[in-house]
Amino acid sequence: MLKLDSSQLRKTYKLEDVCGVSRMEAKHRKAIIGQDRAVKALKFGLGNRAPGFNVYVSAPHGEEKIEVIRHFLKGLAEKDPLPSDWCYVNNFKDNYCPIALKLPQGRAFEFKTDMESFIGEAREALVKALESEEFGREQDEIKQELARSQQEIFNEIQEEANKINFLIKSSPMEIVAMPMVGDQPMSTEQFKALSKEERDEIQTKQAGFQKILESTIRKSRDLEKAAREKLIALERKAALFAMEGLLAELLAKYESIPRMKAYMEDMKTNILDNLPSFLKNNQASKTQNTTLTPSTIEQLYQVNVLVDNKELQHSPIIVELNPTFNNLFGKIERESVMGTLVTDFTLIRPGALHHANGGYLIMPVEDLLRVPFSYDQLKRSLRNRCIDIEDPTERYGFISAKSLKPEPVPLDVQVILIGRNYLMRLLYMYDDDFRDLFKVKAEFDSVMPALDSNVKELCGFVHAFCEEETLLPPSDSSLVKMVEYGHRLANHQNKISTQLEDLSDLIREANYYAVEAGEQFISEDHIQLAIQEKTYRSNLIQEKIEELIEANTIFVDLKGEKIGQINGLSVLDVGDYAFGRPTRITASTSVGNKGIVDIEREVKMGGPIHSKGVMILTGYLFEKFGRDKPLNVSAHIVFEQNYSGVEGDSASSAELYAILSSLAEVPLKQNIAVTGSVNQKGEIQAVGGINEKIEGYFEVCQRAGLETGQGVLIPKANTKNLMLKEAVIEAVRDEVFHIWAVDTIEEGLEILSGIPAGNVKWNEESRSLEIDRDSVYHRANKRLLDMSKIIKEFGKVENGEEIKV
Repeated sequence: MLKLDSSQLRKTYKLEDVCGVSRMEAKHRKAIIGQDRAVKALKFGLGNRAPGFNVYVSAPHGEEKIEVIRHFLKGLAEKDPLPSDWCYVNNFKDNYCPIALKLPQGRAFEFKTDMESFIGEAREALVKALESEEFGREQDEIKQELARSQQEIFNEIQEEANKINFLIKSSPMEIVAMPMVGDQPMSTEQFKALSKEERDEIQTKQAGFQKILESTIRKSRDLEKAAREKLIALERKAALFAMEGLLAELLAKYESIPRMKAYMEDMKTNILDNLPSFLKNNQASKTQNTTLTPSTIEQLYQVNVLVDNKELQHSPIIVELNPTFNNLFGKIERESVMGTLVTDFTLIRPGALHHANGGYLIMPVEDLLRVPFSYDQLKRSLRNRCIDIEDPTERYGFISAKSLKPEPVPLDVQVILIGRNYLMRLLYMYDDDFRDLFKVKAEFDSVMPALDSNVKELCGFVHAFCEEETLLPPSDSSLVKMVEYGHRLANHQNKISTQLEDLSDLIREANYYAVEAGEQFISEDHIQLAIQEKTYRSNLIQEKIEELIEANTIFVDLKGEKIGQINGLSVLDVGDYAFGRPTRITASTSVGNKGIVDIEREVKMGGPIHSKGVMILTGYLFEKFGRDKPLNVSAHIVFEQNYSGVEGDSASSAELYAILSSLAEVPLKQNIAVTGSVNQKGEIQAVGGINEKIEGYFEVCQRAGLETGQGVLIPKANTKNLMLKEAVIEAVRDEVFHIWAVDTIEEGLEILSGIPAGNVKWNEESRSLEIDRDSVYHRANKRLLDMSKIIKEFGKVENGEEIKV
């Protein structure tokens, strides 16, 4: 048993503990403080780019760590090689599958610009070459040669026709041989006026000559075809000569890039095959799929820069807060043209994975899991080490418009998922892929040891935060208050909270009050005011409950002594605020065999942990008093005026005190509230919310008027968790409020009852218990013996038979 003095109720600091933290020592506001375990895990996981060594960052408030991780990655990213650029170009052999080209950092837009210049210069060179006199002369020679050859053939056939008195007549529809009369073609009337023999003779000659004529026509067409081929060959030769220098210059600049030579060869062939359209920039070839190709021939040779990293000074660090399928993996856009959705390789857009390629991608895992398809596709990309840009509806078999199938982009990225620990446990248990792909866990603790180095770093954080957000500078006294507030958030005298976002909010609010008061520094008073105002905004429910206690609507006795009644302490959490409140716990005992009856459990208002705590009390009573007799007792315990349920075992010691008080008929002091769980051996165990519970009871006592002797009984194991408000510490210092720390039920009973609990020993010779007389246990045991005798005297009758106990 230990009665605590004011020095044990709070971890305090002196000015010299925080003085001397200059701005040069101050760390960046997003630096990782006091997280050696997490830092080692991050360095290992992010420094190991082997497949599967992606990182899951587990943190109590994971979203707050995104900027911290981003800042941490900058140090690693500066040592990484700079990432490459990526672009898509047309696949002239299969426009359904655009080609992905990898270029050195910063050269994608240079390549795009060079291609645009090449196309413009090539068109000018081609126009000049094809309009030159030499080309025109060679073209005219081919045409003249064709005309001469055709004229010779025509003259020869005309001579043959003259021999049989026929005339060659041509029309747009046909070429025919017609009989002559003199030097004029024979009319239909003249032909009909001839005798049948003459008509037959003419028709026979005409049929025979028509065959010769058709053969001549075929020869003429062959000559035209040959001439066209010569003209095309002449054009290709002239075009190739005109742009060969430009193409060689372009290729020389990019010949080290894989697949560039093959692409330029295909481009050259395509230009030569589409010279008329290329020269006029007409619409793309009608033989191509118009829903998958650019609208003009010039767009076929454009470069779609997917990722341009020319501005990067280190490997990319990308944070994707909205990890939808398109945002992560890119998309293929479509345009509406005359009511038809069309697309082409220039409408391929990148995703976060493309931008993070060669670097790091940070995502909140909860948002990732909420979005359909994204998580599965991410696993597929990491497993296959490539990024596929596709419509998700196609992969899952839904109906979709015809689209492109771009070449996958090779993937080299470290993915960092940030979320709460329970999400990692679920993924690890139910998703085998997660185990293979996220092999490194970096777990952030919510607290850090209160080492001098950590205290200095925390003060440095405050300096850096104030400077980066252009707040007033903190005074040394305010730093002391901030460090102590960090202890309060951690609920531990030897640990400090690492939830820097909570500390940041407090600094911002304190700065507001300092500016409002016209001060030049953030002082201790401003920090204290910020804490008070933050509490005031959230403690309305607490005040209402305390008013009800003060008005005696909720029964809580703060003085006197009563049998079977005690003030337990509980914590109510209303979301942004938690507070403690006293609750009357009563116990009644009688002869019976029901054991300990938890009324909360009976009406299904008690949670499983609370029910477990009550059942432990049965074990304690049986071990303490049940070795020499049956325990024929029925004990009912209840949280009075509780209408919302009970969970937790922190009141189990108070319940046991009430039961023992009722059994022994020993009154308990009502000015002392109790918290602490108990095991079957009677040891008092630590509980949560110890500061809130003490302060809650203190405030209730304060409203009613503090009286000497009031206080709280807590587990001794909780003394290291005390970080109480100054008002409580002052009351303890003035000895108007007390805090006792106990290890066992016996110690607590002595404080609450004012008489010894008593020692219980087992006498092997007499096979009975030996208990100190005039103790609580002696009286309780005597009552239990009396109950056992009553049961034996009265017994029970069932079906006419007496049941012996």
